[in-house]
Amino acid sequence: MKYSALIAVLAIIFISNKFSAERVERQIIVLEQEVRDMRAESLSVSAELGSVSRQSEITDLVKERGLGLEELREPPYRIVVNE
Repeated sequence: MKYSALIAVLAIIFISNKFSAERVERQIIVLEQEVRDMRAESLSVSAELGSVSRQSEITDLVKERGLGLEELREPPYRIVVNE
């Protein structure tokens, strides 16, 4: 009788462990898919940022929105203060 009870308890533990492992595996698959999606989104946002941050694109956006800004014609220079 004790041997049968031990076998039954071990079978229940084995079955619950199997279900738990399958649940964890499904969660891993879902998380891996989310990582792939986020990586793709990150690459597309990075590419878009690279294209928008070009000087020609910025100049076009400023003209389009009518901000009244102009491009520098002279290079910047440093102001030196002697004490």
